[in-house]
Amino acid sequence: MSLKKFKYKEVRNFLPDKKYREIYKTIKDIDNFLWTLGEETVSADLRQAQLPYYKNIREHVLFVHTLYNIEFKNPANSESLPMVHTVCDHFLKTFNFKKMDVMRSKVNLQIQVKDFKPHQHNTPHIDYTEDVPHYVLLYYLNESDGDTFFFNKDHSVMKRIAPEPNKLVFFNGSIEHASSHPSNHKYRIAMNIDFQL
Repeated sequence: MSLKKFKYKEVRNFLPDKKYREIYKTIKDIDNFLWTLGEETVSADLRQAQLPYYKNIREHVLFVHTLYNIEFKNPANSESLPMVHTVCDHFLKTFNFKKMDVMRSKVNLQIQVKDFKPHQHNTPHIDYTEDVPHYVLLYYLNESDGDTFFFNKDHSVMKRIAPEPNKLVFFNGSIEHASSHPSNHKYRIAMNIDFQL
């Protein structure tokens, strides 16, 4: 697969059903899978910086479980790290890549906001600075509304991708993107993996 002008690729039914269900069961284990409250999907400073360019920004609380972060003293931050290996191993086989270097992985749980409008989205961002080339895997875990928005350089919407259980989105990390909160479903769960090839 050539990555010269690569933007994004969607894969439905990404993992074998048994592996998908194992990951979802792990995430829903309230005794062992612990969440941290996040006030916004990005920093307040970044949101303020983006407001002049995007008129539909809306933030709301979310819950985060960090699995791995290369910047931490102890990068492997969760006992649930094997689920990242499951997704990454299958990604390498599916796309015929030899290896990948994971930089960060987390699971986001965004709760229902009943008056969240279909054109609204969280703050557009890239996960690392532009001088750090990287790619992103976004792996949806449950049936939910709350599209992921991808943006062109002129801040217009390039693409919207709807969450579906066991759907993977592989995209170039230089593309500004934003999640959105569900208005019809109780929650939206997605795993995010930032990596280099």
